[in-house]
Amino acid sequence: MRNYRMLLAVTALVSTSSFAVGTELLPTQLALAKEQLQRLTAQTTSSFSVVDSSAKLLLVAQKPSPLDAFRPAQKQQFIASVQFNQQHLRNFDMQLLSRELTPTEIYQVLLLLDAAEYTQFCSQLARVETPLDIYLLTYGGDD
Repeated sequence: MRNYRMLLAVTALVSTSSFAVGTELLPTQLALAKEQLQRLTAQTTSSFSVVDSSAKLLLVAQKPSPLDAFRPAQKQQFIASVQFNQQHLRNFDMQLLSRELTPTEIYQVLLLLDAAEYTQFCSQLARVETPLDIYLLTYGGDD
């Protein structure tokens, strides 16, 4: 958990600037974003097991997790929208993700649910704050 909190602090520092949608990354930014995605994926997957049931989701929500990127009311609303079917994710509120979170935050939440491949689709209306957000919008999270 300590590493996850440190990762949140680093993400907050990187998130101080804003990028216009359609911004293209320079080769150095692209390489850095790809590296950040790999670190973020490794950090998230080592800190959390895949959430494959409502009970596990409720347990994860009680501790520091990527779900904390939501405001409290929206976090509860998102949790209520998540549905599982025989140990697999069946449904979740994509609009709430896009409305409330950045693509990087969306990626982390979906990684918890073993659904990172939907990051690009769920991020189309999300606010873009970092080069990693642009990378995820352009290339998706299943790199």
